[in-house]
Amino acid sequence: MDSYGYIETYGYVAAITAADEGLKAANVTLKNRYFVKGGIVTIEFSGDVAAVIAAVDAGVEVAKRMGAFLTSNVIARVDNETKKILVNIESPKGNNPNDKNPSEIEGKSEVEEKTEENLSLNEENVEDNSILKNELEEISEIENVEEDLNLNDDFEKKLEIENTEENSNTEEIQEESKLIEENETEQKLIENVDQKLLSENKIEKIEYSEHEEKNLDSKNKIEDLKKKYQKMKVSELKEKVEKLKLDYSPSQIKGMTKKKLINVLIEQFS
Repeated sequence: MDSYGYIETYGYVAAITAADEGLKAANVTLKNRYFVKGGIVTIEFSGDVAAVIAAVDAGVEVAKRMGAFLTSNVIARVDNETKKILVNIESPKGNNPNDKNPSEIEGKSEVEEKTEENLSLNEENVEDNSILKNELEEISEIENVEEDLNLNDDFEKKLEIENTEENSNTEEIQEESKLIEENETEQKLIENVDQKLLSENKIEKIEYSEHEEKNLDSKNKIEDLKKKYQKMKVSELKEKVEKLKLDYSPSQIKGMTKKKLINVLIEQFS
């Protein structure tokens, strides 16, 4: 007659670990595992009494180390009436640990519930992340567009400033050219006036020089005449005066001195 051993743990991982340790410790069969509400999992061994006891002890030791041990028990030589309350324990389907029964469906562990909840949260997070990523991409595109607009504005302002400076420089160059032309024109006028003045002064100097030469010649001639007349006799001077037929009477000419006669002759010359 078979004996049955049971180990109850908190959580599915501890139950699987305890079952593996029991199977390795003794020659037993893993008949089933049951999911109880509240995250409690029960594993079931079958075999000889001694083998079942050894498997349960080994599994309990592992579950205790993991801090997930709840309770355990060994039923030696299970009565047939007791077997009836076990769910499909004698059927081929019930012997398959992978088959699910109503108690398993009802008894979802907290781990599975948390796993589903976490999966749901992860899906929501993925959706939120996707939305956030799209929003970030839109913001990035807007910032890029704004940056391009700012760059265009800066370029237009810079170009406008350069054009203004160029126009200003052109105006300054034109004004400078105009001033240079005016200065050149004024300089030419001054040069022309100077040349005219110089020419007039030159003409005046020439005329003055000629006049001076004439005067000098006249003075020289007068001096020469004086010297000539000084050498002549009074009678000769009187004859010259009479030949001139001036408004002097013969008696006046006769009464003139040599100096007077010379002066009268020189006056007629000048």
